[in-house]
Amino acid sequence: MREAVGGSLTAELHYSEEPLRYHRPTELTSMPEELISLAAGAKLLFVAHAHISKLIDEGKLTAKDGMLRRSDILEYKSKQRAAAEGFFATQIEDR
Repeated sequence: MREAVGGSLTAELHYSEEPLRYHRPTELTSMPEELISLAAGAKLLFVAHAHISKLIDEGKLTAKDGMLRRSDILEYKSKQRAAAEGFFATQIEDR
């Protein structure tokens, strides 16, 4: 199909009867791991860089070439929050 564009110029437009298809990953595990620096991990946990290094030394986090997996940081944060909520749930206030 040809349409006039700007007077003497013409452009050829191609139309397809086929519907648009979007690629969506079928499994989240097929997506690559997001790696972040130790400093970025410290920001996510609201702790000092030295504390991240301590967690790595204790084996609570793993790092490779100075990088952490974002999913590991978020999992650690979730576990810490659950432990804190469990502790506070056992505390009662005497009046």
